[in-house]
Amino acid sequence: MNVDKSSEISNNTNTSTNRISKSYKFETNLLKVSKSKDIEEAKREWCEIYTEHREIKTGLCICQHTLKNIKYMYNVSTKQTISVGTGCCQKFNLDINTLTNDILKSTLQKLIEKGEYKIINDIFEYTNDVQIQLINNIKIKYKKCPFNYDSLTDLKKNVKNLIDEYDLQYLQEVYNDIDNLITEHLTLKEHKRIEDEKIRIANENSRIERENIRKEQLALNERKRVEDENIRIVNKKARIECENKTRLIEPIKHKVIMTEEEQHLEISNYINSLTDQEKQTLEIAKSHLGTSFNIMKSIGFLSWKANQ
Repeated sequence: MNVDKSSEISNNTNTSTNRISKSYKFETNLLKVSKSKDIEEAKREWCEIYTEHREIKTGLCICQHTLKNIKYMYNVSTKQTISVGTGCCQKFNLDINTLTNDILKSTLQKLIEKGEYKIINDIFEYTNDVQIQLINNIKIKYKKCPFNYDSLTDLKKNVKNLIDEYDLQYLQEVYNDIDNLITEHLTLKEHKRIEDEKIRIANENSRIERENIRKEQLALNERKRVEDENIRIVNKKARIECENKTRLIEPIKHKVIMTEEEQHLEISNYINSLTDQEKQTLEIAKSHLGTSFNIMKSIGFLSWKANQ
């Protein structure tokens, strides 16, 4: 019975020692790769890159225990990367912020997935790999879009964020390269704008020239129409004058040509065409007018003549 109690006491002691050992390793290793030497401040330096779940315990926590559920963390100040178990995060109240810069996050994730980071002893060597890979990733991005202004501008903002917020001063050269590309793009864009403006002006001048030619043609057509109308009016006047002259000349010609015998014959024919009443009316007219009466100028004769 006493042995059992001693054994139980021994087991409890070992468990307590293990807890202390685990806590000691977690805090010691975390402080080793943190900027602050105060454990509570050090915890706040770390941001989560991403979480991975494995079927078996092949991951390794900073406390040196194997893991299934792993959170990969990044320290903005020290530029170090670690893996932490979800259990340790809860147990040691590790505040988790999310890494916000997409370029840095994707670079770290790719390196982790390739298995280039394994254990705590690799952390310092791993930092140099991150630097190289990060520069390469950024270069790949801007080489894919050398003349895409919007993409280059977004990339420039991301890199500027890495320099200012994450103090990655080694990216300054890459930042300058991107800035030069944007300047080159703007120069090419301005050159294209000038060329497009020249083409636009040439097209506009051509359009104006065509419009002027069209207007000139319309003016010519209008002048020709007016001239043709004037000619038509002149010709119409001439025709009317000719017709009027003809109407004036015809009676004269008729008078000149007609003999006295023919005149008597016409008068006789006219009188013969009258009714008895009309003949009586004619005689009354003769008696009233006397010598001034001219039968050939009378209304009745002229009407009869017109109907012949």
